[in-house]
Amino acid sequence: MILFLRNLFMPALLAGALVPAAFAQTATPYCINNLGGLGCDFGTVRIPGTSFNAYMGGYCQPGRDTNGSQYNAYPVANGLTATLVPGTTYQLGARFSVTRSASMWLDANGNGTFETSEWTLISNLTPANGSEVLVSFTVPTTARLGQTRLRLRTGGSFGAGDACTPSSFGGDTRDFTVTLAPAGSTTAAPYCAAAYQTNNPGPYNSLEAVVLAGTTLRSITGTPLAPYYNYPAVGETTGRVARGQRYGLYTYIVTSYYQPRVGVWVDWNQNQQFEASEYQAVTQVAPSGGTYFTTSLTVPATALLGATRMRARTREVATPITATDACTTFASGETEDYTLTVEAAPTTPPLPTYNPAPVWSGARSDGGSSY
Repeated sequence: MILFLRNLFMPALLAGALVPAAFAQTATPYCINNLGGLGCDFGTVRIPGTSFNAYMGGYCQPGRDTNGSQYNAYPVANGLTATLVPGTTYQLGARFSVTRSASMWLDANGNGTFETSEWTLISNLTPANGSEVLVSFTVPTTARLGQTRLRLRTGGSFGAGDACTPSSFGGDTRDFTVTLAPAGSTTAAPYCAAAYQTNNPGPYNSLEAVVLAGTTLRSITGTPLAPYYNYPAVGETTGRVARGQRYGLYTYIVTSYYQPRVGVWVDWNQNQQFEASEYQAVTQVAPSGGTYFTTSLTVPATALLGATRMRARTREVATPITATDACTTFASGETEDYTLTVEAAPTTPPLPTYNPAPVWSGARSDGGSSY
């Protein structure tokens, strides 16, 4: 497996970059375009008593849609989702960076539309000093079970019918997925969302390309659209690996500012956790100039077959990345998740997939040699 980390790369590759799943605006019945808004208004949002506890402050540009509206749709991950029980009353707590009107909609009947009966007013005038606003909402007893959408919006005097109204007064729209389930039901916990002290930790240690030799995984991600995102298991953002096979793992860093550290986890036992035994250090001190260096990754013979998650994280040199840091809050760097499919070991061993030299070459946008 090959990972290339760069802060600069050729524009031709940028044109083919995929939008990360965390912010991808795919076909959906929900209104997501032309919502307007220029703000970066939400700080933290939580639903006490659930796993929903999202830090969102200060990171807005990744959420721009093609029309320039301020819109973010978040992945299903710890801190960004919750299981809610019909007939139960919850509180939603939110902190804001500006004074706005704020509202919430929960698509309780799962019809892809935010109706007036699904609206909750958070505040007509949010405090801009970071004080938390708490508001109660009740999930209807008649709510449709399963995953559905929760929407948060700020803007100018939004009412119950304004879930899709373009905002002409600043504003910010954020969508989350929640699960409606009967009391006592249990579901597999989602993977932890990699956390950051700020949602704009800087571009200099970003993971910008991932290539898995011999598979379809060849993701040219570009300048990060968010500190953390989970790519869809399609096309060039997924790949297949086989039990017992060894893959070359390469990193490439182009930066003249900071020396990043790099680490990778693969959930080989598919328990929705990145365990210390599933960690592979790529480098603990990467050079600050453009160069690559190698390690290897071996698929355990006991790895469970089927789809599983791979996580790659970067961090500035000042603090090491350890085997227990898959979910740790960082102050710098970037995190990318990909889905791998584990297959049975081949009956006839193939040629080794490990190669001590990079197998991908192309012109570097920083003017250096090819790599």
